[in-house]
Amino acid sequence: MVDTALRINHQSPLIDNDEFAQDTDAEVFTVPSLTTGWHDTLRGLDTRLKPGVLRPITFDPTAFDEDSKVGPEDLVYVHLGHPIVQKAQRLLRRSLWSVDSPLSRVTAVVVDDLDESFVAAVTRMVLVGRGGVRLHEEVFLAGVRLKGRRAMAEAKAEAALDKALDREHLNVADDRVRDQLCDLWNVPDAPLRLRLEESMQARASRRHELVIEQLAKRQAADVQRAKASRP
Repeated sequence: MVDTALRINHQSPLIDNDEFAQDTDAEVFTVPSLTTGWHDTLRGLDTRLKPGVLRPITFDPTAFDEDSKVGPEDLVYVHLGHPIVQKAQRLLRRSLWSVDSPLSRVTAVVVDDLDESFVAAVTRMVLVGRGGVRLHEEVFLAGVRLKGRRAMAEAKAEAALDKALDREHLNVADDRVRDQLCDLWNVPDAPLRLRLEESMQARASRRHELVIEQLAKRQAADVQRAKASRP
């Protein structure tokens, strides 16, 4: 998402950073030189000891797990509430609804080595607490087989869709295939659309339960640290 926003805003893409490959399994990126409009999003990437030197970033919340050898002094966890991601989201939303947008809200692509065809939707889940405080925001894929009603295993779906849709070059399906897909999607009470909506709701419910569990663990850890720091 961030890379796409950078591209449509004529910025350089994020740079893969292998410096911490031996210390964490999380993907790490170096932020390139960006134009003035992005400078406010970079606040906090440097430190008081090294002003102007931006720390690498990661989008993986597990980057600082117990088994990891890196900490916040080495990397910056860029969550969905981080200014970089917030700006990327605003640019993408604006582009999706713009008349002259370079992006398409719907597309169909051909991936030669996929065993089956899938329909996928990008879903946004926001968890709001008391007083309207945003506790968590997440964007994820939900997908179903184009043919057949058997639900696809979540792990297999994620692996297949991520592998297929994250490629650099995807071929757009021809007009005949796109017309057929439109017909399947637009019929009244389309089974394909209903199955995808069910998959989205199921994935959101599972992600919601997982996030609630993670927040509870974080709360317990914060309380424990607070108690341990008392004189």
